[in-house]
Amino acid sequence: MLTKEAFNALLKTLEEPPEHVKFMFATTEPEKILPTILSRCQRYDLRRIPAPLIIEHLNMIAGKEGVEVEEDALKAVARGCEGCMRDAESILDQLISFCGKKITETDVLGMFGLTSRTQIMDLIRALLNQDPQEVLHIIEDLHAAGKDTTRLLSDLIAELRDVWVIRIQATHTKSREQGPQTSPPLYDDFFSGFDPECFRRMMEILTVCESRLRLVISKRILLETSLIHAMESVNSVPIDKVLQTLNDLKDNLEDESGGVKNQSTVSRQPQPTQRSRKAPEKVPSQPISTKNEEPATPEPPSNPAPATLSPPKEKPLQKKSTGQTAEQLWPEVISAIAKSNPFIRSYLDKAIPLDTVNHVLRIGFRSEDSDFIGLVDNKKTHTLLADKFKEAGASDLKFRFVIENS
Repeated sequence: MLTKEAFNALLKTLEEPPEHVKFMFATTEPEKILPTILSRCQRYDLRRIPAPLIIEHLNMIAGKEGVEVEEDALKAVARGCEGCMRDAESILDQLISFCGKKITETDVLGMFGLTSRTQIMDLIRALLNQDPQEVLHIIEDLHAAGKDTTRLLSDLIAELRDVWVIRIQATHTKSREQGPQTSPPLYDDFFSGFDPECFRRMMEILTVCESRLRLVISKRILLETSLIHAMESVNSVPIDKVLQTLNDLKDNLEDESGGVKNQSTVSRQPQPTQRSRKAPEKVPSQPISTKNEEPATPEPPSNPAPATLSPPKEKPLQKKSTGQTAEQLWPEVISAIAKSNPFIRSYLDKAIPLDTVNHVLRIGFRSEDSDFIGLVDNKKTHTLLADKFKEAGASDLKFRFVIENS
């Protein structure tokens, strides 16, 4: 903690040092040192010591001291010292003083308020299973055991990070057998069923909780609410994927709407010809004109009056399929829905009519299209389907949407 003036005085000393003096500086904030001083020093950046080296060194000390230390206890010490050998040796010295010649993992966890990896992994499993009661029960047990809340949250984030990295490796490697080789001992196939993104989302939420933990009075309440929030984020969908899905649906609707318009124009063209053919058949049935006025007889069919009488005749033609099943009427109903509501039609394009039992039509979606069920299983879609089936000749139908892979 030096002021700018003190740094300038130090710089003068470094520029003209006594021959018998060598200066050694140590700091955790090298960015605060003046560049003029850094340029006159040899810089060595010290890094955290890996846990295996710490365990090996502590095991050597315990052997020379004649102390028996469990492997899990050494791992707990290495995890608690956070890569600092000096802290690891101090912890081992305290354990020998309190526990004597035999040290267990329970001794380490109880003395320094650490949480075992087994309990942390059980907490992660409860989060992934979306079991809030189990999550709160684990936190209650850890709080009653006197575990440090800050340290617990830090260890939980570290374990989530390890599982997240393993899932990414397993996802991007060509062979699934290469993934678990780098996994920690407590990692199992349970985690392979979850997307790596859910672990990342939980880490983001818990990291925000960790930054706020020192500012609140009740750390336990903040931890519990953050864990429930992280649990709810397991099945959440990122907003960018939602927008991408909507854009894809919009593109499909634009493409299909062009096809629907073309079909409607083609289907409307033969209708006038049918009406024109029906009109002459009706006109001879009630002829009143004289034979001398033969040129005038074709004029009545061209009048709009006979044409207006033809639409009521077409309604029974739409119901000619009353003998057909609901599954056979499905294409006709879908084409009718496309004209009234293209959005619902785009969702129902992924659906397949399965069977009809007791006037209930089961409509199936494949597992990869199961998200569409939440978009169509509502009162509006049910009403629209019932109306279109009724127009097609099948009334009193109800509908049930299911997932069907067969």
